[in-house]
Amino acid sequence: MGRIKSICTFSELKKLEVINLCDGSRMGCIQDIEFDLCIGNITAILLAKKVDFNELFQKKCKKYCRIPWCQIERIGDDTILVRYEERL
Repeated sequence: MGRIKSICTFSELKKLEVINLCDGSRMGCIQDIEFDLCIGNITAILLAKKVDFNELFQKKCKKYCRIPWCQIERIGDDTILVRYEERL
């Protein structure tokens, strides 16, 4: 078994596909990261949200899916595993 990397750049993270362990779905790749500037920690990752045709023209349509850092289970060589249940 290979050694787990402890340091990673944002450009490396953006290439990894995010997989939801709750339903096995492919959620896409990271678009952005949310930071807490006071303590210098990452608080969440942001993915481009998949929208259906009816949501395209709504003004309040969310463009990102926010996954809190505490819901990330593992960051591997080619995927990020998360436990994410979308709240309506």
